[in-house]
Amino acid sequence: MKTASTIAFLICAIVCETASACGDMGTPADFPLNDEVSFADFVERLRRGVASDDKNAVADSLDYPVTIAVKGKQRKIDRPEFVRRYSQIMTPKIRMAISEARFVTRHDFSCLWWNWRGVMFGNGDVWVSGDNPTRSITFNN
Repeated sequence: MKTASTIAFLICAIVCETASACGDMGTPADFPLNDEVSFADFVERLRRGVASDDKNAVADSLDYPVTIAVKGKQRKIDRPEFVRRYSQIMTPKIRMAISEARFVTRHDFSCLWWNWRGVMFGNGDVWVSGDNPTRSITFNN
């Protein structure tokens, strides 16, 4: 019986670890955005839109153009194209990275990391940079 429960525990540990978009991401550098309150609001609006799979709410939380990167090729798109291609852009991996992200302050956050280039969701699935939290956002598929 101990063997079966040990195997079940190991399987759960492996599944739980791989199901998360983030792990130990290390200690980030100085916070690169000017306004923590606006960024916290942005993260929450984005999370709510993704959680309800509301492409208009997600689209409304962004400034345009946004950048999408598919197979290493980047291109900028406007709001109508974002809404039209929502299901292609917001892959399960990107939705998970956004849904697991939490930001209250630079000292109270999870599943985010940052450096001088911006704030990273997940394992680089989404990057945000610029003075305004939504000024420049890249979705990496």
